[in-house]
Amino acid sequence: MGDSLIGFTGEGYTLLASTANVARSVVVMKKREDKILPLDQFKILGASGDNGDRAHFTEFIKRNMQLYELRLGYPLTTHGAANFTRGEIATALRQRPYQVNMLLGGYDADVGSSLYFLDYMGALHKQDYATQGYAGYFTLSLLDKEWKKGLTLDQGKELLKKCIEQLRVRFVLDTSQWTIKYVDSQGVHEYQV
Repeated sequence: MGDSLIGFTGEGYTLLASTANVARSVVVMKKREDKILPLDQFKILGASGDNGDRAHFTEFIKRNMQLYELRLGYPLTTHGAANFTRGEIATALRQRPYQVNMLLGGYDADVGSSLYFLDYMGALHKQDYATQGYAGYFTLSLLDKEWKKGLTLDQGKELLKKCIEQLRVRFVLDTSQWTIKYVDSQGVHEYQV
């Protein structure tokens, strides 16, 4: 599959990046797949894993969060969305497991930016930076060295550029196409490297 997700928080934003290719075994099926889904105006969910599981589960989470907001009149916080997602993946694990690993990023006015690491087994951790998939083998040391609290958006973009360059140079699979989104107090934004 070869999916990679990279995410980190900065001063007032959370940034997520995902490889844009969809592959199975030795076959590349698609080169421009957006694997980062906006859940609402201030939350984004990046997912990696089996393409069908990823698409189905992330849409399921998005639609249920919309239903929650319609019923109660207010959206979930990022912390609430992460715990809801964790509960759903843990429940599915015992019935119809999804092979999906996720990074959930968001911005709340009272808390600021936050990032949550979720795996297919239902583990949930709040992190300052995280990766899913093969990216971790090549970029975690760089994130550990370069990431610091209060990273500006421009510094964050530079750090992400370094991470992507490491993958392009050292990783055998094609990582030339990326989807990059960040969320801040103004909402969800997308940009290219």
